[in-house]
Amino acid sequence: MSLARLIDGLRRIGDCLAHAESTVAHRVAELAAPGISSLIDSQFDTGTGPEGPWAPLSPRTLRKHGPPPLTDTRAMRASLRATAGSRGPHGTVTVRFSPRYTRFHQTGTRHMPRRLLVPRAGLPSAWREVLRRASEQATREAGRP
Repeated sequence: MSLARLIDGLRRIGDCLAHAESTVAHRVAELAAPGISSLIDSQFDTGTGPEGPWAPLSPRTLRKHGPPPLTDTRAMRASLRATAGSRGPHGTVTVRFSPRYTRFHQTGTRHMPRRLLVPRAGLPSAWREVLRRASEQATREAGRP
């Protein structure tokens, strides 16, 4: 076998491995998206974000509706979408809410405390567990003929 054929064969193997990595990464995102969505949805029931409890409602807001926060109209909760995608060889899960005011809950304002819907940095253990299970399943699926 010539050196050129060996190099060409190794290049093709590398291309196949890169494609397999990208395919598995996207599959992990597909499998994880519903679990991430479910975790966020449950936050509305408990009044707890990915980094801890949400700030309590103000007395003025409590006169309008009871706890937990962010549940009076259910618009944010109903608009929650977690979708799988890819960026290069990496799988991604994108979380979206349609009301424009959602970002103010995520960041807080001088008139309203921050109530995180998604983590600011790093992943909480429950999110890591969803990704671990999705990764294991995607890896098992990739090993099947």
